[in-house]
Amino acid sequence: MSPPLNADRSPGHVFLSHAGADTQAAHQFAEILRHSGLSVWFDKDSLLPGDRWMERLEEAIRASSAMLVYVGSRGVQSWVDREVRFGLERNTQDPQGFHLIPVLGEGSDPARLPPFLGQQQCADLRDPNRAPEEIRRILHVLQQASRAAISADYWKDHSPFRSLRTFEPEDSWLFFGRDSDTDRLLAQLRRHALLVVTGNSGSGKSSLVRAGLVPALHRGRFQHNGSYVSSWRVAVFRPSAKPFQALTEALPGLAPELSRDEIEESIARWKVNLPENAEGLRNAIVALKATSRSGTWSSDTRVLLVADQFEELFTLTDDKETRKRYIDALLAVAQLETSLPVHVVLALRADFFSHCLEHSALSQHLAANLFTVARMSPDQLRKAIQNRLALAGGHAQPGLLDSLLTDLGEEPGNLALLEHALGQLWEKHGGSGCTLTSDAYTAIGRLRGALGRHADQVYENFSKQGHGSLVQRIFLELVQLGEGAPDTRRRVPKQTLLQFDCPEKVEAILASLASSRLVSAEGKGAASPEENFVEVSHEALIREWPQLREWLKDKREDLRLERGLLARAEEWRRLGKDSDALVQGALLAQAEEWLCKHPEALPLVREFVQASREARDEAVRKERERRERELAREQQLRQEAERREQAQRAAATQQLLAESRELAAQAEALLSQGKSGEALDVAMRAFGRAKTAEAHLAISHAFPQLVAKLEGHSAAVRHAAFSPDGQRVVTASGDHTAQVWNAANGQLVAKLEGHSDAVSSAAFSPDGQRVVTASGDHTARVWNAANGQLVAKLGGHSDAVWHAAFSPDGQRIVTASGDKTARVWNNAANGQLVAKLGGHFGGVEHAAFSPDGQRIVTASGENTARVWNAANGQLVAKLEGHSGWVEHAAFSPDGQRIVTASQDNTAWVWNAANGQLVAKLEGHSAAVNHAEFSPDGQRVVTASQDGTAQVYRILTLADIADILKD
Repeated sequence: MSPPLNADRSPGHVFLSHAGADTQAAHQFAEILRHSGLSVWFDKDSLLPGDRWMERLEEAIRASSAMLVYVGSRGVQSWVDREVRFGLERNTQDPQGFHLIPVLGEGSDPARLPPFLGQQQCADLRDPNRAPEEIRRILHVLQQASRAAISADYWKDHSPFRSLRTFEPEDSWLFFGRDSDTDRLLAQLRRHALLVVTGNSGSGKSSLVRAGLVPALHRGRFQHNGSYVSSWRVAVFRPSAKPFQALTEALPGLAPELSRDEIEESIARWKVNLPENAEGLRNAIVALKATSRSGTWSSDTRVLLVADQFEELFTLTDDKETRKRYIDALLAVAQLETSLPVHVVLALRADFFSHCLEHSALSQHLAANLFTVARMSPDQLRKAIQNRLALAGGHAQPGLLDSLLTDLGEEPGNLALLEHALGQLWEKHGGSGCTLTSDAYTAIGRLRGALGRHADQVYENFSKQGHGSLVQRIFLELVQLGEGAPDTRRRVPKQTLLQFDCPEKVEAILASLASSRLVSAEGKGAASPEENFVEVSHEALIREWPQLREWLKDKREDLRLERGLLARAEEWRRLGKDSDALVQGALLAQAEEWLCKHPEALPLVREFVQASREARDEAVRKERERRERELAREQQLRQEAERREQAQRAAATQQLLAESRELAAQAEALLSQGKSGEALDVAMRAFGRAKTAEAHLAISHAFPQLVAKLEGHSAAVRHAAFSPDGQRVVTASGDHTAQVWNAANGQLVAKLEGHSDAVSSAAFSPDGQRVVTASGDHTARVWNAANGQLVAKLGGHSDAVWHAAFSPDGQRIVTASGDKTARVWNNAANGQLVAKLGGHFGGVEHAAFSPDGQRIVTASGENTARVWNAANGQLVAKLEGHSGWVEHAAFSPDGQRIVTASQDNTAWVWNAANGQLVAKLEGHSAAVNHAEFSPDGQRVVTASQDGTAQVYRILTLADIADILKD
């Protein structure tokens, strides 16, 4: 562990250690000791330029019987260097023979002594009057047996291992294994004003800078022009999400002698100046020196700014312009050839090295002065572990260190895992006199499993208390999601975490997590709660805790969205809740969906999303009102244009009507003069102007329309109908016959004889091959339309058959009779009866098939119509409501409706499926004899005994819906 004891050392030979800032006071003390007869080794007297500093110091310590540690106004924490660690090793190995004595100089505070000095008898020189007596005490103590610098009781509650925490300057007495790296950092710091220290996550770069470089500078080991610099002002900070604010808050550390008012005034000024001016940082440091009391900054004082975790500038700061200005400020302040030299050290994770190259000036500095933190060799690691175990009075079972180093392997960044595993071993089995065993190492999960197992145990305890989901949320909040890079730790204001639940509960959980070394907290306490921050202890936890990785996998997209919303919400608040900073569109829809799933969202995010929603709704309302106004205006303009157009059309129509009537009168006059040819020409011109009744009548008069005169019946013709192809006409007469005629020339084609009473109706089959007749002789008959041969006699009715009709496919015939029935016959089977439709209480006036042939409607003198199944004669619906005979009934072309004509002066439209009334067609003053649908089913035409026919539009449900919608 340490060099062999020097058996020839003299009890009167002592080594005096001190901070660089206390060089003058320590030197005066050394002179007093020398005058008292002691041999004192003092660096500034004994070292020459070019000497190998630590080799000379270690030689001197070996030759000494005691180490006196001079403590000045700044205490010991920040400058403990290798010599003190070497002295501790000597004291630990030989507590009886090697003294370690603190000497309290002017301004020192014994309460702030580190543990290796707090147990010792102090020489108190703070009172000049008592100084001679204290010198005699030192001489007396040096003649007595020494004791261990650190008591065994100390190690009951403390660990020599840092677990996941970074080594700080006050931990430098435990920081072994990096002495050569510290020497190299000192050399490179002399070379250039800016030094970039890079390494893998977990490689120990932050600890090297904080516990290696900073104490070495304060010890006075930095050389400039052959002299050692004794005065340093150091500020260590991290960029965080607000880099200039973090820098502003760190600068007062350069001048702790300033009053609180002076610091607050300076911070307020820096917050404005630093982001706006690249020279603002240097001006701020110069102003600090000028503001400080005279003599507190010596002529050789140098400043060191350490931007630790420099990658946060890329992971936490989204604004590229802010990043550029921040880097510009650091580069501008890094100057050595001035009255106030300022050094800048950037500690950067290696996987973010390429991000720095995007800044051209910074990339040049990288090329000029880059220090890469190398892996510690197995020997360095072994000695570092053994030295700390020895200081704590502990031991390692043979083979344990080999297992640790084997598990460590060569993967970069595993130092944190090693330190954590050692911390777990000490926590569970450590203490002065202990032996750490391989079994205990296996029990904690070895190197890779120790961290995850420890975190699992802590989380499981919280879960049992019902706090699992809250702890999960805290850890997720402390992870910065990598975008094309590994996830990193995230420094979060404590106040943000306290909003997750009851603040007292969250506070207790954070304290427990900190005591478990899974998170760390820093800040100014209750005095400035907004300046307190929390983060995971080390990024190794993010890499090596499977549970946390699983949470991140499941929640990654939610976290991205939440943090994006939080960033926008904070910007919205910063801008005074300006509506232009709200979200809209697809992002707002995402935010609303996310918020529904996360009622625990931060109040600011909820307020932000709600404000965005209200702004959207208000915009939609205004847009709707604007469109309504535009539509109303357009409609008004359109109506005005339509009225103008209608007026123009009306005027033009009236003109054409007048012209048409005038020409029609001229045609009538010409016709009366016997000039039929000229009359027809003028009448056609009149009809071309406008289709007036006068023009139509004039054409009729001038152009006789008779094509053929069908003569031959000996009694009134009661019914006439065209064949389907329009080539023939069939007539039914009171002379007991029906006759088939050529429609083009009126020649008789066939005479259908055989009825013994008047024939009331006649109709062609759909293919035109047959004719069916209905007669008062109680029969209907089917004839060959070409030659008049009787095909079938449909007998069975007990009263006159008033109507007969073919089905749409021509396969069946329906007859309507005064015997109160309708009957269905098979036309293809020569008139066999298929069904008898009985049930009416009056004569059946009319019967008709539906367009698909599946149903039949009958009209009766009992004031009803009925719908039947054409296949089996079953009643489907009864159409009741008329107050007079139903003369006629017909289906619509689509078969969905039925129209009935009645002697009650109305026609009614019905739903053919259920018999519900759809519409009443009123307006006639006498019986309606006939009614039927137009081919498109949208209209109905009625014929009445009042001498008129009327056309009605029939509204469907869809029509009604459209009207209501409009």
